[in-house]
Amino acid sequence: MHNENMEEIKSISMQNVTFSYKGKKRYVFEDFSVDIEPNHITGIIGRNGQGKTTLMNLIAGKFEPDEGIIEIDGKNPATDIGTAKRIVYVAGVMSYSEIKLKKIIEEYRLMYEKFDEEFAYKLMELFGLNKKAKIKNLSKGYRQRIGIAQAMIGNPKVLILDEPTRGIDVGAKYEIYCIINDLVAAGKSVIMISSELPEVLGMSDRIYIMNEGKFVGEVSKEEATSELIMSKIVKSGKGA
Repeated sequence: MHNENMEEIKSISMQNVTFSYKGKKRYVFEDFSVDIEPNHITGIIGRNGQGKTTLMNLIAGKFEPDEGIIEIDGKNPATDIGTAKRIVYVAGVMSYSEIKLKKIIEEYRLMYEKFDEEFAYKLMELFGLNKKAKIKNLSKGYRQRIGIAQAMIGNPKVLILDEPTRGIDVGAKYEIYCIINDLVAAGKSVIMISSELPEVLGMSDRIYIMNEGKFVGEVSKEEATSELIMSKIVKSGKGA
């Protein structure tokens, strides 16, 4: 694992995907298709339990579909290790006990033969992190910065964020948003799940509204309003 200068992602595609959890008769997704625009911030919003997190696990290659095709630049992240390494999924605010950030980096150095320690410390500096601080004593906002920095150590090209600022104060949210914008400016693709409508509206270049394993709406940053998105959520919930 090291700071490899990989090309930017050119395509993120799901075609005719069907998926169900083992032992469950109900499909989470059935004949589901979407092409996500790379090198942008894609926001996904919807009620809880509608398949958002499952979708992210499929894109990250953690789950394989029962049917259909999932490809990042034409390769399946579930079966192609090189492609899987280009994707990182950060679920919520990360937490640790007595461990220090410096210790995390030391463990990465032992785990990965080609680990780029210099790049890791540059990330810490970029994110304003103190390598000697005990993580359990830090605020949620600070810990989330650590979580994103840790995810970026391997220099992935797709960053999936699941509720990246839940429970974080306004000042810390702004810092996280600045980091996300900087990553996209550097050529990363960010897919963000959030239940906070103002966050999705303010951050996303394109927004998908999800309900019962389907995208029931797709709006651009320019046309997106809270009224439009809420109307699509409510309408889909009524089965219209």
